[in-house]
Order: sequence, then C-alpha cells, then structure tokens
Amino acid sequence: HGEAGSVDLTAVEAEKMRLKAILANYAPKDIFNFDETSFFPLAPPDHGLATQQMSGKKKDKFRITIGLACNVDGSEKLPLLFIGKSAKPRCFRGCTPKALGFDYYNNKKAWMTMVIFEE
Repeated sequence: HGEAGSVDLTAVEAEKMRLKAILANYAPKDIFNFDETSFFPLAPPDHGLATQQMSGKKKDKFRITIGLACNVDGSEKLPLLFIGKSAKPRCFRGCTPKALGFDYYNNKKAWMTMVIFEE
C-alpha cells in the first residue's frame, strides 16, 4: 500500500529509548494500548482456493470498525468499541450496546474519528 523504503535504524533505536524513558514514569496499570481493525462481513472473497484473482463480483462496502484497549499489565480491559454506519441498528432493538457490554458509535463511513477516540 505504501512504497517500500529503508528505515533509519539509528533513529528507531533513539525513539525506542526515548519512549522507554517516558514510560518509566508510569506504572504498567496506567499505560494503555488501543488498536482498531475493520471488519467487512459481507465482502465476497477476492481470491479463490487456487489463489487466483476472482472477477465479476462487486465488493460490498458494509464495514464495521472495532476498537480494543487494555492496560499493559492486563488488569483493566476497556469495553469493546464498535463503529458502524447506522444510527440505530435493528440488532439493538429492545436493548442498548451498554447493556450488552460494549460501546457503539456511528458515522457516515464507520471510521474512527478524533471525537470518538477522545470519548
């Protein structure tokens, strides 16, 4: 997706040391990691079993973004975060995402935004 290029290993090592120095001021329970991924449950396969490109199928753009976060020592796991396009998905009729143990947000493209991240 990007162009391959060489990485300045000296700069990487310097930044790793700088990051270690910053993190040394915090307890592992206070350091969190957050990661997100996108899930395309309705997308048809783009490769067959023979690993050859398949043609003639239009890609479905239905997308759900999922976010996960926990602290370094694993003592605190934040609720799963789902971001979809629908303001009120039918699957939530009669209940709320909070009652099911996760957070749900929506926007036009089902992307993580600064506003969602800060909440």
